[in-house]
Amino acid sequence: PGNNGGDGLVAARHLKHFGYKPTICYPKPTDKPLYNGLVTQCRSLQIEFISADDLLKDEGNGNYL
Repeated sequence: PGNNGGDGLVAARHLKHFGYKPTICYPKPTDKPLYNGLVTQCRSLQIEFISADDLLKDEGNGNYL
């Protein structure tokens, strides 16, 4: 249990390194140092972050899995 948000951020970082274009929806950000570091790494790799509202607006268009 737990750490699913961190695991998702790490997965997005790895996907970016393998040439994919991940997009992160992080609906409940926390202020813990571990997560802040992962978010900083993802942003420095120019990985897109979208809000949960934007994800729901796009539902059915096939842009996000």
